[in-house]
Amino acid sequence: MTERTQAETTPGDRNRPRRPRQRRGVERYEAILDAAHGLLADRPMSGISLYDVARLVGCAPATVYHLFPSTNALFSALADRYARSWVSMLQRDEDPGPEETWHEIVRRKFYEARAYYNANPQAMEVYLGLGTTRDIRARDRDLNRELGAMVAAAIRRHFRLPEGDYLDEKFAYAIEISDAFWSLSYARHGRITDALAEEALIAVFSYLQNFVPNHLPRVESVGLLLD
Repeated sequence: MTERTQAETTPGDRNRPRRPRQRRGVERYEAILDAAHGLLADRPMSGISLYDVARLVGCAPATVYHLFPSTNALFSALADRYARSWVSMLQRDEDPGPEETWHEIVRRKFYEARAYYNANPQAMEVYLGLGTTRDIRARDRDLNRELGAMVAAAIRRHFRLPEGDYLDEKFAYAIEISDAFWSLSYARHGRITDALAEEALIAVFSYLQNFVPNHLPRVESVGLLLD
């Protein structure tokens, strides 16, 4: 069986990467993504071709084309790699201090995400840059829904949120609001500045206060009241 028949995506779909299953193919796939990540350190997505990537990897262009039929496919795969890092990072949970409110959980999560972006300008270029593609924007919306649910879950572990899964969506919208400020900051400054990070949080909390009370009882406090 050839590697082509093992691909997970339909042949001819130029906007999706073809993920191999055999170890050697996976190693080549990851090496190509590493090369694309490296090239993004000093040029925008629009300035990178599959030939550039092949040259850096030291393989034939046809090898890159087989796994990534277009630059859209390549950067979509790279966006997925960055997304996995996001999810892994935001899954970490810390107990809030006795005087902290749910706002501190949101602030901490947003600042962890901001720190990740500023430490990984390539991820900023892919997700916040002017050259981002429609497929990556769609991936970003899916990611924001996932992250919004994770932020809501982190709050629920410590505070009694109002009933209803609709709040997961509200937190996802809050992330979309923040992304608008972060995109502006990246376009202007090449990073997410302190000033625009705070502007983003002002907008986020102004939006969320329409759905989440400023003061939420802690989970253990609710348990004591029920005893």
